[in-house]
Amino acid sequence: MTDIFRAKHPTAKVFTWYGHQGKQASRLDKFFTPIDLPCQVSSEFFPYSDHKTVSLVVSLETAGATSGKSYWKLNVSVLEHESYRGRIRELLTDCRTLRPAFDTAGEWWADIKRRIKVVTTKHCSLVKASSTAEEADIRTSLEKETDLIKVSVLKEKLKSLEYNRFQALRARARFRKDKFDEKCTPFFYNRIRERRAQKSVTKIKAPSGKVETTTKGILKTFHDFYTNLYKKAPYDAPTQERILRCTTERQSATVGNNDLSVLKLTPDNLRHSVFSSKTGSTPGPDGLPAEFYRVFFDDLADILLGVYVEIATTGCIPRSMLEAITILIPKQETH
Repeated sequence: MTDIFRAKHPTAKVFTWYGHQGKQASRLDKFFTPIDLPCQVSSEFFPYSDHKTVSLVVSLETAGATSGKSYWKLNVSVLEHESYRGRIRELLTDCRTLRPAFDTAGEWWADIKRRIKVVTTKHCSLVKASSTAEEADIRTSLEKETDLIKVSVLKEKLKSLEYNRFQALRARARFRKDKFDEKCTPFFYNRIRERRAQKSVTKIKAPSGKVETTTKGILKTFHDFYTNLYKKAPYDAPTQERILRCTTERQSATVGNNDLSVLKLTPDNLRHSVFSSKTGSTPGPDGLPAEFYRVFFDDLADILLGVYVEIATTGCIPRSMLEAITILIPKQETH
């Protein structure tokens, strides 16, 4: 293991801490890594401390690590960007001219969602590049500026950029930082305790008929139940095939006599469904959350209505609407 910053910059005269109005300096902050780790390391100004940050960027691809298919999710903060909203509305206008090129409205809608992802990704890349360039300019100016008033202004600008970065991190990882958020109050913790008490199992009847009230007895009852539920056992193959066939047939079921009034497929009902959808929840594989549909409802209403009417009249659900993401949570068996 080695001090990676000194290994990468053996002759650089750089300090990570300044005190007593700049009269004292030291390089207190160190990162120890394998000497052959493929990475880039640098020291940058941090607005919330008298320490600088030591930025360590590791290239996993160069290190031989592999990654699978990623999950894309639209960052709802871009919905506040006027330029982004303009790009999406322009895209939807252009996509309407492409409708004749698709056999079904479902295929057309799947292509529109793919194009939305491309436009969104490009927009976010441009915003990030602009923010990175602005931050680099501010840091360069801070290194050279001697006027205390101008330094204060530059620090405030940098704080704003850092705040936006923390907000983005919070959105992706549900990260909470006390510097920007209120601390939890006793009322909050009491509510959590009350909810836990309401959801806790205080007693359960075992197969023998005995009512278990102890923690050990309750856990053993659950353990025995699920062990028996998922144990290997013979199954009726014809019955399994019949169930799977019926499930597939139900996906293609049509409304009796194509009566669309039964489904209430009207613009008003569609609006009600969109705006009553829960926000802040995880979207499906297309990555478009409820907030997106709310912002662009007037632009999407006729497209979505056409897709749903087609499903009701033909009984065919687009493949993209049958996809879902299932996350398996591994659990270790405890005794």
